[in-house]
Amino acid sequence: MSLSTLKKNFYRIASLIIDHGAESMRCLLDHFIQRKYRISFQDFVSNHQHEMYHHFNNGICCLCSKNYRRPYKTVIGAWQMEKLFDKNSQKLSCHKHSSKCEYCCSTVKSTLQLQDIDITLLRFFLVTYFEEEFWQSCFTSGIVFHDFLNTHKHDIFHLLQLNTPCCVCLADPGYTTMDLNEKDRLNRTQWEKMFQTSEFPCIQHRSYCPNGYTLNPCSVSATIGISHSDLDGRVE
Repeated sequence: MSLSTLKKNFYRIASLIIDHGAESMRCLLDHFIQRKYRISFQDFVSNHQHEMYHHFNNGICCLCSKNYRRPYKTVIGAWQMEKLFDKNSQKLSCHKHSSKCEYCCSTVKSTLQLQDIDITLLRFFLVTYFEEEFWQSCFTSGIVFHDFLNTHKHDIFHLLQLNTPCCVCLADPGYTTMDLNEKDRLNRTQWEKMFQTSEFPCIQHRSYCPNGYTLNPCSVSATIGISHSDLDGRVE
């Protein structure tokens, strides 16, 4: 296959994910907002203006109380804030004019629509505000979180041990390890939080896996009584 054909196929796949994936996320976000709040998208953004501002700028603003905990890192860009808020309109009544950030206490754009939101900002809304709804949708068939982890234990393990086959892979020759990089990796503490129950290892384990029982999927099962709320935000 020629390089030009590979590039064309890559752009087709990227367009499919960005265009159709974003539209699916818009439908899901709208569904969650209506089910949980029964308000418009504009009102939802307005109600969370302070939190969203601090995902763009984590410095103290006019609305910050003494004990307000601002995010450690910012994830929203200026061009995304421009889609959400009208920096040239009248500020909220609490605004102090000594504030230097142009988006501090800004009001939502009157023309804002869900169609204006890009795929990365859609992900931010879903992950930040509708985590519980996501987990509920995963367990609609009655499966509990403990069983969910055990069902996906092999896949989760390869978020710890990147791009490396394990002893469980031997029993499933068709299994393909996920092609991931370091930013996707789980650490040992996160793995052991989820999988603390010891199991008898498989036959291939001793010869194939040098990392010890707790760092292999065949020799552990999900922690008894674990809930998704027990995990840190990075794992979720």
